[in-house]
Amino acid sequence: WREATAAKNTALTRFDWFRSQNPNSNDQKLARQQIPPHYVVHMHADIVTAGGSDGTTSVTSIDIHDIARSCATYGVKKFFLVTPLLDQQAIIKEFTKFWLSERGANYNKSRFEAISILQVCSSFDEVLERIEAIEGTLPIKISTSAKKAQKDETVICYNDQEVVWTQNKPVLIILGSGQGLSQKILDASEYLLTPVCGMTDYNHLSVRSAAAIIIDRWLGLNPSSNPGKGG
Repeated sequence: WREATAAKNTALTRFDWFRSQNPNSNDQKLARQQIPPHYVVHMHADIVTAGGSDGTTSVTSIDIHDIARSCATYGVKKFFLVTPLLDQQAIIKEFTKFWLSERGANYNKSRFEAISILQVCSSFDEVLERIEAIEGTLPIKISTSAKKAQKDETVICYNDQEVVWTQNKPVLIILGSGQGLSQKILDASEYLLTPVCGMTDYNHLSVRSAAAIIIDRWLGLNPSSNPGKGG
């Protein structure tokens, strides 16, 4: 009981410290049991298009595979992809058909495991409904953007896990495409993550690259020393 209580307090309120301490496999297991379940959605609807209006974008196989692998690596429970377009849904089915087959599973088990957490939805509301069906409650929604926040948006950084996790609800990280998430999705989110950026004016990461960075910064370990050197 003491070990479980200590693990809960550390995971939920001092994750920044925990992730830097080279936790062993047992410590990681205990922490995972305390961290709220996480979900990721890649939106291809409710997206700002190049013309500035809200619309849809096309799916790409490399985004599906790479984001699914990032989600699987960091223990994300489900990876949702939203498109209301039936032809796009058919393309996704074709992209993933081999990897979800018995032949694909035998050929590359890790790719099968990653693609197995993918679920396609027609709308953002459907994503929320599916999470609520699994968890019994709606998730806390965290949007992502490469742009600076508006004044009325609650911005959190990658050390603010305590703010979110202590609410004891599932967490949904929302990824955009095109020119970014529509204002409708931003307004529906409780939080907005600070943008991923480097020390240049160039800020045009692919969504799969941004997704990997975002998920790692939010859920990943970050040892402060090399355990192999006795640090």
